[in-house]
Amino acid sequence: MANKYATLVCLGALALASSCQSNGTRQNGGQPDGAGSPLVLYPGSPEGHTARLQGTLEMNGGCLYIANEGGERWLAAFPSPGTSWDPENRSVRMGDKVLRVGATSGFAGGEISNGPGAIQWVQAPGNGCDGSKIWLVNALVDS
Repeated sequence: MANKYATLVCLGALALASSCQSNGTRQNGGQPDGAGSPLVLYPGSPEGHTARLQGTLEMNGGCLYIANEGGERWLAAFPSPGTSWDPENRSVRMGDKVLRVGATSGFAGGEISNGPGAIQWVQAPGNGCDGSKIWLVNALVDS
């Protein structure tokens, strides 16, 4: 009898774990996706690159990019913790700064060009995101 209860408990735990994974994580790495968040998140640190990229925050295929005036674009990666996505306003919040998709800003940070595999992501880029050029944003800078 005890064996039947142990089996039922195990099956229940497996069903619950499976349900949690399918409802709250991305398929590419099992990280929380913030209810459909397009954010790519890297482990933030107090030190970061100090370059600046002026561009427009764009969304394409569920991925956020920074596009400059010349049409060149970078996959936008944001620090975690400290960055959140607002799906209703289609905006990114970093600290006290908010930037909506379609708005132009300065993005302090730096480029990595050796692909998404070079970083241990907190929330990895989606499979359909172009990670050939990635901008690690560490601050939003007023234009």
